[in-house]
Amino acid sequence: LYAIRILSPSLFDATARTSGAWSVTSAGELAGAGSATLTSESAMVRAVLGVDANTLAQLLTTISLTGDALSLANISALYRWVSISRAAGLSVIDTTGLAALSAIDPTVSYTNALDFLTEAAEVAAAGWSIDALRYVVEHEATERVAPTDAWIQETLGKLRDALAAAY
Repeated sequence: LYAIRILSPSLFDATARTSGAWSVTSAGELAGAGSATLTSESAMVRAVLGVDANTLAQLLTTISLTGDALSLANISALYRWVSISRAAGLSVIDTTGLAALSAIDPTVSYTNALDFLTEAAEVAAAGWSIDALRYVVEHEATERVAPTDAWIQETLGKLRDALAAAY
């Protein structure tokens, strides 16, 4: 990850790679780990991960990290979630939601990753969205799934009118 993404000349200039917060110390940690944070370096974190600001914000609030420190451990954890999301063809929020539903953490092992991708494919083949599945299984209403009061009233009105017309 470090050699491919962080040392990339397209993301970091030579000075940043050798002396900035993103350079690696002799102990194998990012130089900025003591002072720089994921939040303060969010533009570069997004560039390394290849995600937008909303996706990074979702990641930071849904996965377990070792604080807000700019560290290789945190960057690697974020990268694993982004990579599995892309492999599954899901958004980050849907990936973390399916991981919670299936009790499979796809970032801990290769076997778990394969099991998770199989689960994601089965859910997609069944025609379910992750939001709908979470609503059915956990009774967790999201604005993308739960019916609104207006929709319920309209549907019940149509049902009442259809029954009245039929009888």
